[in-house]
Amino acid sequence: MANTDGTNRSTLFTNQKGPVGEKNDTIYWVDMGLSTISRAKRDQTWREDVVTNGIGRVEGIAVDWIAGNIYWTDQGFDVIEVARLNGSFRYVVISQGLDKPRAIAVHPERGYLFWTEWGQYPRIERSRLDGTQRAVLVNVSISWPNGISIDYEEGRLYWCDARTDKIERINLETGENREMVLASNNMDMFSVSVFESYIYWSDRSAGRNFEPHFWRMLWSLCIFNDVRVFAVIQDAC
Repeated sequence: MANTDGTNRSTLFTNQKGPVGEKNDTIYWVDMGLSTISRAKRDQTWREDVVTNGIGRVEGIAVDWIAGNIYWTDQGFDVIEVARLNGSFRYVVISQGLDKPRAIAVHPERGYLFWTEWGQYPRIERSRLDGTQRAVLVNVSISWPNGISIDYEEGRLYWCDARTDKIERINLETGENREMVLASNNMDMFSVSVFESYIYWSDRSAGRNFEPHFWRMLWSLCIFNDVRVFAVIQDAC
């Protein structure tokens, strides 16, 4: 973790090998080696495992900060699951028609769940938070949609594609107005996050995170397999 100018850099966790989410002052993450979903306070004063069994290969995790739920994609079982933040009341939201689900994001205020799939027919889908009203938003000119992020203020959905090395966006309600935001031939884009006029993404090939201010790129800091940006506007209760 660091300021955007690279100062005050500090390490929150080491050996973290999975997606990350956050609720208030609590961070949620997946340890792929231990097959657990855990949480801890950012000041490291408290930590616990919330899901410890029945996990295959969790590729994405997202927190509904309004309802107090945590969602995750499990590529091992081709399902999307949800539980309370403490791991209770766990159930499968979607179990049919998934093919290697990967990144996931929630829009609690609009009641939407978004996710990407890496299977035979790569795509980005949307449903209600209970898994109903599924709709395919993107299934053309998409290969390895790794990361996904919501611009809550502008109503746009962003994703990065590890094969095309592009970051693109669409209107999250209609799936229209598709635009390419960034393209590069020298990166392995693994995850993306949007906040205000900044886009943050991780480059797995170089172990870097970047943030462009519109079209200006700056080298920011190194983190793990996922990058998320959190603020009061996204995390208000």
